[in-house]
Amino acid sequence: MSGRGAGGPAVTGAGGYPPLGELAFLSDCGTAALMGPDAAVKWMCAPRYDAPSVFARLLDRRVGGAWELTVEGAGAPRRW
Repeated sequence: MSGRGAGGPAVTGAGGYPPLGELAFLSDCGTAALMGPDAAVKWMCAPRYDAPSVFARLLDRRVGGAWELTVEGAGAPRRW
């Protein structure tokens, strides 16, 4: 797995974190996640909103953890 996710360039703002406006909010009305521009889940609480975070890379890049799915040998992502 690549630290950049999907083999693309890492999008970073101040302090190496993605700008807040670049994050996608995903929810099923019971839990929530924030996905970064590299398609990695940067923050997620489960199984409820008030549960501790499962992935917290958004808070600490070094030890926060994230969930990434990459395809080995894939080219750089393209936006249409």
